[in-house]
Amino acid sequence: IRPYEGANADPALVARYEIDQPGCTLDEDFSTDGFQLFDTQAYCNPESCLIAALAEIRPETGAVGAPRIVALLRATVAISHYRYFLLGLTAAGSLDPNFGAPGTGIREVTAAALGTLQSGATMTVDDQGRILLLMTRREAGTTSDLDVMALRYTAAGALDAAFGANGLMTIQDS
Repeated sequence: IRPYEGANADPALVARYEIDQPGCTLDEDFSTDGFQLFDTQAYCNPESCLIAALAEIRPETGAVGAPRIVALLRATVAISHYRYFLLGLTAAGSLDPNFGAPGTGIREVTAAALGTLQSGATMTVDDQGRILLLMTRREAGTTSDLDVMALRYTAAGALDAAFGANGLMTIQDS
């Protein structure tokens, strides 16, 4: 599974390839075409979207019964202003209704303390299936004061209140 990495970072596309086939053969068991496009959804329209990171939550973590793919999607709203979304995908490439807001497979990355999110963001999954995000934000009332923030979500896409202050921790406050 990998995000699209063309010359232009758009579109928000995830593709899965057959590893036991020569060359780059799309896996048609993933979304029947081997890829799934996410830039036509309401959260990307009219913003420009891209997949910033991908991770997999495996059943061995005890957090999920079947593999779940998590995509971090970045929507550009304006210059230096972004919205981020976590997308939970099934192994077949469709939005997982057991992830994020009930029945949607989508969770917007938001918290009152986040401020204005910048372009720097990355994601990983820990050995318990929790989703960890590192993001940069611009402090309110400033034009250049950037902080690094860590957020933790459960495997179901809910902000993990047991982490930091209600799921959010400031790593660097400059």
